[in-house]
Amino acid sequence: MRSLVIAVALLAPGCTFHKSELDETLEWMDNTYNAHENVSGSYGHGRMAWYAPAKSPSGERTEVLVSGETESFTYKGSRMTLHAESDPAGNEAEIVHKATFVFDLKDIDPASINVKVGSHLGDFSCEADADGEKSIMAENCDHAELNFKTRNEAGLIDEDWRSIFTKLTGADHESAKKDKTNSAYFVFNDPDYAKRFAKAFTHAVELCGGKASPF
Repeated sequence: MRSLVIAVALLAPGCTFHKSELDETLEWMDNTYNAHENVSGSYGHGRMAWYAPAKSPSGERTEVLVSGETESFTYKGSRMTLHAESDPAGNEAEIVHKATFVFDLKDIDPASINVKVGSHLGDFSCEADADGEKSIMAENCDHAELNFKTRNEAGLIDEDWRSIFTKLTGADHESAKKDKTNSAYFVFNDPDYAKRFAKAFTHAVELCGGKASPF
């Protein structure tokens, strides 16, 4: 009888067998990525922004926010929901987006998870090319984005987009779209932390049975 109980436990779904380790991984991700000002005093890392050079009315050189975004996530078991919202203070913010992405960690391809670091001015890539050289514009690399896809790029992520057109009124002021997609992303205000988060996210995906696409 004892051997039968052990055999049943070993045949249980991946997320059940690794539940304690998965919970610990997701807890670290939640505690460090999401803002918890009223609990731990943490402001989280789910923010990014990039700027462009400008001149103030007095002629002094300064910079303006071109694009910014805040993001957070919730989870229940292996089911995760990402909440993203663009910063309305952006210099180009004629359109403000709000989006949610809902997916199961077991459907994510761990090999697709990658981090791209961007420069403070211009959002130029800070990644080295095939020769190991970086762009001369890759300076003050202070934000990053983690991109990921589903296994076999199947449309298994539910996305819900709300777009607000700030200069329009009436029926044209806002639009909504619900669809299926095969990719989503996290944003970060700290590239070094983004790489730690990517390691944890990959681990959570693998604990839930996520496998790389065959091709």
